[in-house]
Amino acid sequence: MFIISHISLSNLWPDGSLYISDSILTSQVIEISKCTCLIGASAVPGAFSPDILQLMLKFTEKPLIMALSNPTSKAECTAEQAYQHTKVINKFVLMLVKF
Repeated sequence: MFIISHISLSNLWPDGSLYISDSILTSQVIEISKCTCLIGASAVPGAFSPDILQLMLKFTEKPLIMALSNPTSKAECTAEQAYQHTKVINKFVLMLVKF
């Protein structure tokens, strides 16, 4: 687990200082951890850029992208962007959209 933050969290979680960095890039975390899931709750629009989304494909055919920030204008990426840049189509989601 990694925490990427622009504020110092070492006072809140002293034992986690090995995992906390003010300067590590999301792409570095993905490369190091070989993660297959991204969870966004930062309300930073565009945090999951096309390059980040495509990098996920290096470690899994079907990455799990969860951009949870609301409203959508503050989401890390949209569902459409996630599908477009990972070229992953969730048939279940497509079925729901049709109804």
